[in-house]
Amino acid sequence: MSNAGATEKDIPGNIKDWDVYQSADKAFNLSGPNNANTENEINNSGSIKVERSVARFDFRDGSPVGNFTYTLIEETEAEGGKKPIIQIQLKRMGLVNMSKHFYYLRRVSNDGKNDGSFVGGTETNENYVVDTDANEKSAANLDNFQFGDYFNFCLGSGVGKDWTISADARNGWYNSLMSDVVEGDEDDWENPEKNKYHIWRYVTENTIPAAGDGQIYQKNGVSTGIVFKGKIVVPENTISEKHQTLIDAIKNATGDSDKDPILYAYGSNLFVSWTEVRAYAIANKEADKVFYETVFGTNFTKTPVAAQEAKGDTPAVEAVYSDDTNSPDYAWNAWHNTKETNPETVKSLLLAFKKKATGALFTLYQSSIDGEDAGYYCYYYYWNRHNDNQDLSVMGPMEFAVVRNNVYKLAVTNIKQLGHPRIPENDPDPKDPDDPDESSDIYITLSVEVLPWTVRVNNIEF
Repeated sequence: MSNAGATEKDIPGNIKDWDVYQSADKAFNLSGPNNANTENEINNSGSIKVERSVARFDFRDGSPVGNFTYTLIEETEAEGGKKPIIQIQLKRMGLVNMSKHFYYLRRVSNDGKNDGSFVGGTETNENYVVDTDANEKSAANLDNFQFGDYFNFCLGSGVGKDWTISADARNGWYNSLMSDVVEGDEDDWENPEKNKYHIWRYVTENTIPAAGDGQIYQKNGVSTGIVFKGKIVVPENTISEKHQTLIDAIKNATGDSDKDPILYAYGSNLFVSWTEVRAYAIANKEADKVFYETVFGTNFTKTPVAAQEAKGDTPAVEAVYSDDTNSPDYAWNAWHNTKETNPETVKSLLLAFKKKATGALFTLYQSSIDGEDAGYYCYYYYWNRHNDNQDLSVMGPMEFAVVRNNVYKLAVTNIKQLGHPRIPENDPDPKDPDDPDESSDIYITLSVEVLPWTVRVNNIEF
């Protein structure tokens, strides 16, 4: 707890007058009468307003079908109904970028800087709560920012060009199983919709000052956020003629990324193996010329051909790969069909293919194991909203922040697409500490409510 504002109280005027307050049962009272009905009476009647010097995150399961599960791919059945084929099940949530430092007493200013700040001032929709590290967090870029000096549970590791969200960085987050969070203590908030929130954890204050013209300070590298880890899953007993190869790959994943097939996402399509990517591109050459050229390039001398196994009297067809050296197909052939045995050479060929594929906006998903649970995983990033201005094109004052004495009530209510892959080089749009918190690329919906203590309810959609 800390003082919520300035309160004037009287105290004895000289040292001798303190003599009567030298024991615990005769302590000087800052919120009541002292020496009542005497000439030395000091009446301090009246409460001293205090507030919690930290904030709190609460959470509930906001998934439409329950158990943190969200449907991504559906099929229309013969009767006209919809059946889920591919789903995302959230498994973990991790806190990132929690400030190491905060002021004991709240202070506000017009721009979030210390100059002209008022200790104990009231936050409004137009001013800023001042952060202890306001100057450092308002750097034009974060190339030289020492994240570990200012944050616990840093989003990434390294500095400048070496910054990345590696496995080591993820291990440094404050991680919780979703199932554990919703088994925690319930809050005591009278929610009109009777949705039960559970207390997750307490969080220190983290605010970002106002930015000058053309500048953005509310960035992923310095804002407090939550990362949700999801697993690609298939409902029990699901069968689909159209998606059976994908269903089998997901259900049979061993967690060995060298043996399990790589999944490739492009637009609204999800492919199993590059062989499936190129076969689809060839089959839809006329209908989707852009995708065809994305896969094979435009400067090949031999027309690409998809491999086919022999069937009856029909002979097998051997694959013909693109010889356009700038195409992903060329790089995939160089890696996948290499005769090289040197592991480092093979690794460099794989990285070269991934660079071409992600450069063409493919997202690659490789299997892994979480505990004993093998499968394909992805990540969703949410930056905590404090004052939502309802405008995705402009970040308002204190829009992304954590402010003391607030309860942020969170629920992921919708997921629209696959999240970021766990391996940075598999991501065509990897997270960067200088990325602005505001984004029009919404692929998860999260309900957020912020009310007193102050509680704020945020519904998150991805």
